[in-house]
Amino acid sequence: MLIFIYGEHWEGVNMLTNEQVKDIIKLRKQNNGYKTIANKLNISRNTVRYHCKKHDLGGKRAKQINQFGFLEEREKRFKKEFENKYHEFRYYSEFKSIDDYFKMQCKKCGYVQEKHAQCLRHSEEIICDNCRETKKRIESKRIKKLKEYQKKQNKINKEVDALKRIKINHRYYIECDRCGKRFFTNAKNVVHCNKCIREIKAEEKARREGWKGKIIKCKYCGEEFEMRSSRSKYCSEKCLNKVMNRKKEIERRERLKENGRINYDITLDKLIKRDNGICQICEKLIDNKDFEHDENGNFIAENDYPSIDHIVPVSKGGTHTWDNVQLAHFYCNSVKGNNIKEIS
Repeated sequence: MLIFIYGEHWEGVNMLTNEQVKDIIKLRKQNNGYKTIANKLNISRNTVRYHCKKHDLGGKRAKQINQFGFLEEREKRFKKEFENKYHEFRYYSEFKSIDDYFKMQCKKCGYVQEKHAQCLRHSEEIICDNCRETKKRIESKRIKKLKEYQKKQNKINKEVDALKRIKINHRYYIECDRCGKRFFTNAKNVVHCNKCIREIKAEEKARREGWKGKIIKCKYCGEEFEMRSSRSKYCSEKCLNKVMNRKKEIERRERLKENGRINYDITLDKLIKRDNGICQICEKLIDNKDFEHDENGNFIAENDYPSIDHIVPVSKGGTHTWDNVQLAHFYCNSVKGNNIKEIS
């Protein structure tokens, strides 16, 4: 049954006799709660509440007794449940009933605000009004500062772009190193005018094309030969290899002198005799006859031919002395290279 009173509706309110209504008023005046009266008269709580409010006996009073006990006890229980559920707040004051408002305090900022006690029955999230406003103010300040920074940055970018345009359009008035005339240019490191640059390129092209059919002398053997390119200096690859090997040997000897004392008594035969003809890298016998000659009569060493190996390579500061040389196969020495550790 629904009963509408002054725009409100009361759900589950039953019609009662005059005697039952008098009993409700009597028990209510004895400071009994809605639930206590409902249990005694065996009627619904909403019916009791409806008739109490109708006769101006609604609301909660200090030390009012109901099924939960005194108001102080209910306030303590509400405080405990509220603070266990909402850890960021603490109960402050003015709890009357679960249907009224009370005051709570934020643990973070200490702000006191009102909240309905029904929040304990629902799983709603509570946010401090002061913290929300503070967060909004901080966010608005951050956005304001960000806008100001972007405005300044845009201004700086415009100035930088203007300076770049000035730099691009800047012209230098310099003197040509070739003809001596002064000219304008956008590049700072230019030393020749456009006319001289064209002449230099034409001369270089003519110089490169002038080698065709030209006869010159080999710088190593002195024989005459026809140039094969603009950089030809040697008549054959054989002369080129000899020159390169000679340069390497000269550099190696100079490095040996820089590293320290040189013992010129060291020879391959003496080293073979000292190390008993055994390679000190792989510990196998060497072979003095493991070589051959090519068509031109050049000597070619094979893998087992003996060689002098520097324990500490010359490129890393090794000296040409007895304590820094050892016997090694030609192949083992080549594989080791300029490594200090031995390769097995």
